[in-house]
Amino acid sequence: MRWGGSGRTHKSGIMTPKQLTYFTRIAECGSFSAASKALLIAQPALSLQIANLETELGLALFLRKPRGVELTESGTRLMPQAYGILRQIESTVIDIQSAELEPQGAVRVGMSPALNNVLAPRLAAAINARYPRVELETIAGASRYLNQQLTERKIDINLVHPDDDGIEQFSATPLLREVLFFVGSCVNDYPHIKIRRGEKCIRFADLVNYRMLSTEVHDGLGYRLKQYEIETGITLNKRRSFGQLLTDLNVILAGDAEMILPWSAIYHLANDERLVAAKVIEPAMERDVFLLTLPGQPLTNTLLKTQAVIKDLVADIFREGRSVGVSLLEV
Repeated sequence: MRWGGSGRTHKSGIMTPKQLTYFTRIAECGSFSAASKALLIAQPALSLQIANLETELGLALFLRKPRGVELTESGTRLMPQAYGILRQIESTVIDIQSAELEPQGAVRVGMSPALNNVLAPRLAAAINARYPRVELETIAGASRYLNQQLTERKIDINLVHPDDDGIEQFSATPLLREVLFFVGSCVNDYPHIKIRRGEKCIRFADLVNYRMLSTEVHDGLGYRLKQYEIETGITLNKRRSFGQLLTDLNVILAGDAEMILPWSAIYHLANDERLVAAKVIEPAMERDVFLLTLPGQPLTNTLLKTQAVIKDLVADIFREGRSVGVSLLEV
């Protein structure tokens, strides 16, 4: 990648994959000495490569301290870009080398419960049909649990929406945006639900009149609801979720509480007359789902092909009515 100048004077050069690899490993290890051992190269050679990179950029990337180093502001900005460039190079190499090789082995995909409800069976069928030597395991759970499993390399891919921990530490691909609905039971009256343009709708401000089950902020859905409370200045009458989608739905159908959910959580109950669902408006409620992988995670043909299948299936979710929203892969 060439870096040219526009108003700043510094050496024009080429930032190499080797330099980016060294840069990211030093940042991960926290010191030049630890990184030189991990990379199996002499520390002076490593220091020279980083010095050359900093000269080419005209920026300091590390603050040197008595015990190790830490990233400067410029280094922090470079980290996700460096990971992205290295993964793109690795992905390209694997794609070329493995074009004729059949994916095989285990791959583990974590999903939010609602998405698992609509995607897991289709993903399993697609993987089995296209790549029968791949052993797919899907895991449903709260985003914090899934992301911890991803960090510990116990999961290979996560399909989740951000929680209060954020997703900056992962390589993230925007996957889909789902519309959120107020969900209740026919045994209760909901005078605040109105018909607008042929759809049942309810204003966010009117949700204060109901008992809302909510997950905690360490789960993406609970975090999203909290964001809307902060943005609107409206505090809802919330009760803690029971932690399982099926249990929460049973509580809702019994008329004991209501909940904010994506259509993917209830699409299989669409024709169940016990269920009442209304789109939340003023403001409209939505959530974004991302495909997450771990930076520095070794890419494999199986991992790349599984991600490709997931992306292929996203449009089907909306086209077949299993959720309401849009694919962010097409935006």
